[in-house]
Order: sequence, then structure tokens, then C-alpha cells
Amino acid sequence: MIRMLAVGVLLGLVAGCSSVTQKTAAVSGQALGRGGEAIYPVHTQKLDEAGMAWLLQQQYDEPPVLDGFQMDYKARSLCSRGYLKDEVYALAPRKLAVEHATCVTADCRYTLVWKIRCEEVPQAPFSIFGKF
Repeated sequence: MIRMLAVGVLLGLVAGCSSVTQKTAAVSGQALGRGGEAIYPVHTQKLDEAGMAWLLQQQYDEPPVLDGFQMDYKARSLCSRGYLKDEVYALAPRKLAVEHATCVTADCRYTLVWKIRCEEVPQAPFSIFGKF
């Protein structure tokens, strides 16, 4: 899997072909999404009968970040045409940590919560250089 990812990225860089890098990103994204869920599963709850609104929750044990790769993967699997985040927040029984060094000696557990709505939203193109 890693070898296939490296070859795909290299081909994308050499050829400049965005479709190769997008396919490589999709394959690697599925692997990372599934692997991460084994450690901290994403819990889902349907908020309406039509399955167009969902509540997603995932446990973390690090300083809070309101964006999660596994959460995005689960949201895309629930909403195949795309989704919008209506609410994003972190819940913790104590003050949230600010830096990783704090989590070495303290309990940094929190729950990341997304309330999403399925809508036709085009997926952002994959970029090897990240978001601008």
C-alpha cells in the first residue's frame, strides 16, 4: 500500500497529472480513514428520517483540533454527494489542553462533535502541497 502510494505520488509529480494524484489520495485516504477508526471509532446518529442530517462524534486524547480525517471519511461515506458542517465543537469534562507537552502528564481526552447536513457539494481537488 505504501509503495503504491509513493509510486502514485511520484507519477503525479513527474507527469503533472492531477487525476493520478487524486486517485492516489482516494486510496490512501480510505486506508487512513479505516485504520484510524479502529483506534477511535466515529459514532454516528441519524438526526432525520431521510438520512440527510447526522451527528458524528469521535474521542481524542490530545490538544483539540476541530478537523478530523476519520470524521471527514465517515461524513463522506454517509453523504456520497457531499456535506456541509452545521456545527463543530469539542466537549471535555475539564479545561482543554493547548499543547502536546501538557498531555504527557495530564488527561487530555475530549469528544469532537460534528453536526452535518448532506448536500451536493463538490469535493475540493487534492493538492500535494496542501490547502492554500
